[in-house]
Amino acid sequence: MRATDALLEMMSDDLIGYRLGSDEFELINDHFGFFRVKPYVYVQSSASNGIIVQSVGKEQITTKLIGPNSPEQIMNYENLESAVWINSVELMPQPITSQEVELILFTLFLDDGFFTEALNTSKNVTKIFGVRIPALVSYDGPVWILHRINSDTYKMQTCEYWNYDIELKRGSWESDGEFQIISNFSICKYNRRGYLAIALTDIDDVTELLTIIFQSNSTVSEKMSKLLILSQRYREFTSIDVYLVGQILEQVSPSVDIDLDILARIISNMHKVKSDVLSQCQKEYAATDLILRYVDVIIQNNNQSNVWFSAENCMLLIYDLDETNFTGFALLNVNHSFRPEILEGDANILDLLEYDNLDSAVLLNSKLKNQTEDSAKVVLTVYYNDALFNEKKSREESISKIFGVVLPVSPDYEGPVSVYHKVTKNDSHGECAYWNYDESTPGLWKDDSDSLDLTPLVLCKYWHTTHFGLLLLDDDKYDDAVLDWITAINCTISFLGMCVIVLTAILFQKWRNKVGNQLLLHFVLSSMLQLLLFYVSSTVSQSDNVGCTFTGVLLHYSIISQFCWMLVIAILQFKRFVVVFGGHSEYLQLKSCLFAWGCPLIPVLGVLVFDADSYVSGKVGLCYPSGYGLYLAVWLPICIALIINGFIFAYIVNNVTQKRIECTHFGTDDTIYHWILAFFLFFMLGMTWIFGFLAELDFGVVFEYFFCTLATLQGFVMFLFFILFNKNTRYFYTQLIKLKYYTKNF
Repeated sequence: MRATDALLEMMSDDLIGYRLGSDEFELINDHFGFFRVKPYVYVQSSASNGIIVQSVGKEQITTKLIGPNSPEQIMNYENLESAVWINSVELMPQPITSQEVELILFTLFLDDGFFTEALNTSKNVTKIFGVRIPALVSYDGPVWILHRINSDTYKMQTCEYWNYDIELKRGSWESDGEFQIISNFSICKYNRRGYLAIALTDIDDVTELLTIIFQSNSTVSEKMSKLLILSQRYREFTSIDVYLVGQILEQVSPSVDIDLDILARIISNMHKVKSDVLSQCQKEYAATDLILRYVDVIIQNNNQSNVWFSAENCMLLIYDLDETNFTGFALLNVNHSFRPEILEGDANILDLLEYDNLDSAVLLNSKLKNQTEDSAKVVLTVYYNDALFNEKKSREESISKIFGVVLPVSPDYEGPVSVYHKVTKNDSHGECAYWNYDESTPGLWKDDSDSLDLTPLVLCKYWHTTHFGLLLLDDDKYDDAVLDWITAINCTISFLGMCVIVLTAILFQKWRNKVGNQLLLHFVLSSMLQLLLFYVSSTVSQSDNVGCTFTGVLLHYSIISQFCWMLVIAILQFKRFVVVFGGHSEYLQLKSCLFAWGCPLIPVLGVLVFDADSYVSGKVGLCYPSGYGLYLAVWLPICIALIINGFIFAYIVNNVTQKRIECTHFGTDDTIYHWILAFFLFFMLGMTWIFGFLAELDFGVVFEYFFCTLATLQGFVMFLFFILFNKNTRYFYTQLIKLKYYTKNF
């Protein structure tokens, strides 16, 4: 036996057997202390069942515990540093006839000088407590030790006991006991006596420590407690660390008794991870979505109800709709911190306006509450910022507080979830959005409904439950069912009109042999392709990176190509009506095709090479360029084409009104012809898109209606001008009808 182990055994045996009748004593120096105390039982109220260590200045003093104490009660001691105790409720009284009272021995070692392992390990123990209970004292309960958490204890912690091997004649620290975090204290619960301590591992790599937690067979409580400790090292987190946190939460999610206070503190710490790390881990592993998903699952599975837990960056709430008359809650700003005010009964906006310090609120519709089953719980989460809501494409827009609402599953909610946000006059126009994500789809903000200005509040209504936010966005401002119907009807009419033009080219060789009509066919084909891809793109999931990118590239290409053909037509019309006597262009069709089909490849390839994620990160529900890809590769070339076409349009209209030009196609007077020509060129040269830009620049919703109504009729106008009102084309069809009629009669 090594000398230190022999000395430990000797001191323990001598002190536990030291007979001073019923006397207690304590012996303390700079390195250790012994405390021999009477076991506390209800018939012996002056006795003790543990000791605590308190910090007073630079000194540490000890105090005996008297009476039953839970960890929560012990943590109320002022300046508490450490403690050891047994559960006095489970102590059995000694026989009254006993002449001597057996005393319990508590030992405190301030360092591990006596506990030298033969084999060097990576464990560094804190204060070491020894507990010896005499045989005559009946006790089968646990032994508890507690230590305050400080910066050093952000490392991995384990519950250890000193295991002395008689055969090998050496001792070593062995893991045992149940570890947990309560408030700012590490606590170990043992079902053994002996020398006990909380050990810190020398392993300092966060990834390695998280992997150990994930792969260990520890209890859920111990895993969550250790995860809380490591989450306080958020500055050291990498992408894989954030993903491991999500994996651990998924692993423990079936548990029904997870400490939600610890969960809230973990999630709050995850908000402090560097933003570029959170963004990167979402791109690589969808890790922040994983965390959000299993936070909801853990709260749903939890057996608590009618409680709330708050941390620095988030808040968790669970309320039973049957036990309480829960209607929602108001989030109040009290001294720069937030607390919920639970609303019951028929709460409404008037009740919210009574709170001077209101920040936000959530109200459930009465129909929605009646739709839920008995004993149904509503789970609510509040995130004070969007750190865990990372889209593939970074955005500059500000986001309000984000509310998560999870209700029992229902096929169709009858009433909305109303989310109110208090805004100031300096806040920009707010758009209601929800976080759209699932196990296979990376999250992104999607517009859900129009916000309603109820100054000083803004109201958003949602008919589904997920994470809601008020996003201050600029795109898709005019989400309107009427606009959707106008677009759908006009696109259908235009598509059918262009089909007739294609049919004309198929039926009549003379018509399709004309160079002008051949160029028109190219323009028609590009316009038809754009209409088809517009609706196909809206059906492709943005989570399908390959499919969405491919569809977005084709849609992008078709739109730029369409404007290139508009530019070709503008130049040809300029030559026709202004440069009347110019020579015939050689290889006109070849040059036009090379320009109109070739130039769009430049912006498309630019986006594809430098910002391919742009096609799958838009918020308007389309696989289409977004961000800088939208502005530089869509807006810029369209604006250039529109500016050139605008000058040509104005020049042509001015020129034809100043000259007498014969009306060869319509058989009417010059004035009407001038108006018809202006009307035709306005559509053919894409001037209707000017209304779209005015709408995007916030000149009013009326321009959005003009744009959706007129721009989508371009194909129909081409049908009117080139087929229905064109004498030559009508002649082809009348001759065809006559031929069919005479052939039938013959």
